[in-house]
Amino acid sequence: MKHRLHNSLIFIYGCLSYYNLTAADKMIAAQAAPLALYEAIENSLAHNRSLKNLQIEVEQRLYGLEETRSEFMTELFPRGDFQEQENSSQYSYGAELSKKFKTGQRFGVEALQSNASFSDSPNAYNTRLRVALTQPLFRNSGKLVNSEALTQAKHNIKTSLRALEDAKAHTVISVVRNYENILRLEQSIALETESFTRIDQLLKTTIKKEELGRSTKVERLRVELQHGQSFSRLQNFTEQLHSARQEFSDLLGNEKERRYTLSPAPLLEIEPVSQKEAVRIAHANRLDLAQLEQDIRDIKRGVKISEKRIWPDLQLTAGHEWQNEDAADANISAASEGNWFVGLTTNSGLFNRKARAQAKSEALSLDAAVLNLSILKYQVNRSVKDALNSYHRAQQDMLISEKNALLAKERIMLAQRFYHLGRGSHFDVTDAEEAYSLATSEHLTRRAEAAIQGYSLMQTLGILVEVPAALKPGGHHEKG
Repeated sequence: MKHRLHNSLIFIYGCLSYYNLTAADKMIAAQAAPLALYEAIENSLAHNRSLKNLQIEVEQRLYGLEETRSEFMTELFPRGDFQEQENSSQYSYGAELSKKFKTGQRFGVEALQSNASFSDSPNAYNTRLRVALTQPLFRNSGKLVNSEALTQAKHNIKTSLRALEDAKAHTVISVVRNYENILRLEQSIALETESFTRIDQLLKTTIKKEELGRSTKVERLRVELQHGQSFSRLQNFTEQLHSARQEFSDLLGNEKERRYTLSPAPLLEIEPVSQKEAVRIAHANRLDLAQLEQDIRDIKRGVKISEKRIWPDLQLTAGHEWQNEDAADANISAASEGNWFVGLTTNSGLFNRKARAQAKSEALSLDAAVLNLSILKYQVNRSVKDALNSYHRAQQDMLISEKNALLAKERIMLAQRFYHLGRGSHFDVTDAEEAYSLATSEHLTRRAEAAIQGYSLMQTLGILVEVPAALKPGGHHEKG
């Protein structure tokens, strides 16, 4: 019975060795490329697929701006017509030049020449030149109304750029978190493997002593329990490591999973700042604050535009037209002095109830946006305070856990020495082993958390990635 148990334990240990050190795993590990943390961050920012999607969205917004700008560019429209009948034919050709200005005016020049041929009469010529200027009055007059689409297109680009920069910051945090997690798991496997080896050796010794009557069944069962727990932890760590490596490879934008050899990165050192100074930095750099400020400016313009919609919709048109209808001469120089014309049109209701309701709704939207900005500033202040506390606490916890791990290691060394000298019991060794496992696991976790908290603090302050000043709070001054 005892021999069968011993053989089973040896079999488990063999399975574990095979599980961690297969030939395929060795081959993959041999092909692993060394990768530092800063290199991982650079690779993810350059190749991450989610970031590429956001970059495509920014490019689409740029084309949207180009499309909107085309409305204010000079445009040339060719004109032409041809008709053929039984006893006659006629054709016309010409062009129209049109230009719209950001203040609403539209200037146009149209030149058209036509020729009609008849079988029983002379040809007829007609040449016309028309110059006109259209000026909207009241409702649709001014740069505010007519340039709104252009302003909104520029702001849409900024919104997409802020989303891209914010995603970059989150990607950096994810890379750091996964990088540190992989290091933690690799070190946990190495430490747990050493612990398993010690427990396995202790179990073998305990079984022999039990056969000689120098150890009890309780002691053997306790060691067997720790043996199984250590084996279970190793399996769990290995599975977590495999999953973490896959996620890390995806973050770096690899088409297929790649294995990397990671080295511990130095902890990010942040110069001590007061809470007041940290809040000031956050208010000057946070993109969510900048976005809400932009939304408020958009709503303020919307309020003014909705107020203008209450006004009458009038349009003034003025121009001059020259026309030559000479049957023999189609030269425009032969035309008369032409005619001046002036017109006034309107297309609006008398009461404009819908526009008045929209104006009131926009005003309420502005009140809500201003309130949301004050709420967000309060949340930013609180998150900065929490991030500072978390950063300092993580640094302290790491130092404490490091000291505890060293003490736990010293304790297990002493417990094993006394046990082999006959001055200690199984319980001393197993208790020390369990305490060491907990202490080392806690230290690796706290060390990883201390590394992450430094980057998280910078993200909270809005300074984790370099962002153009135009995207930050107060960076809204732009040329029309």
